[in-house]
Amino acid sequence: MKKTVVSLLLLFAIWHHADAQIFIRDSADIPKSNTPQVLPKALHFLVMGDWGRNGADHQREVAAQMGKTASDMKTQFIIATGDNFYPSGVMSEHDPLFHYSFENIYTDFSLQWDWYLILGNHDYMTNPDAQVKYSSISRRWKMPARYYSKKFAINGDTTQQVLIAFIDTNPLIPQFYGSPQYGAAVTNQDSTEQKNGWKMY
Repeated sequence: MKKTVVSLLLLFAIWHHADAQIFIRDSADIPKSNTPQVLPKALHFLVMGDWGRNGADHQREVAAQMGKTASDMKTQFIIATGDNFYPSGVMSEHDPLFHYSFENIYTDFSLQWDWYLILGNHDYMTNPDAQVKYSSISRRWKMPARYYSKKFAINGDTTQQVLIAFIDTNPLIPQFYGSPQYGAAVTNQDSTEQKNGWKMY
């Protein structure tokens, strides 16, 4: 089903030295025979979305390839851009889908680093705040709020940092407020207040 709006992830790169590098490459551009390039002055991470499939629809196969790529790239963290649980999110922070679609799927050692996540429209169909609360249960699941941002040092050098802002765009869609699927979840928050109190950690 075509999504009206995909949850938006904005990346802001901040450099304090001219020799800092940023390297973004789509996997489709990398020949299959090549090992992903690892640059000495770069931040290495994976980004994915629309992934919570309860192990079906090739989720396990993709997870296996992610593990190999993360190992080759020396990935430092993973970003998930929404629709974390199909078809309709999770009921609570104790929902078994956290295990069936996440903990028991992304098991490779190279995927045991921090995961930074935002919400998609499917995550809004039940209890989106349960995914925020799960951050206090899972060591690697990092969603401290629906809106948040984090600075990442390049190779541990705090003078060269990348600021990544994680934005929940669901409340910005006017049609959602009158929707029986999304209405309750978007009306119970004030997106302006959340953005004013932007969580930085």
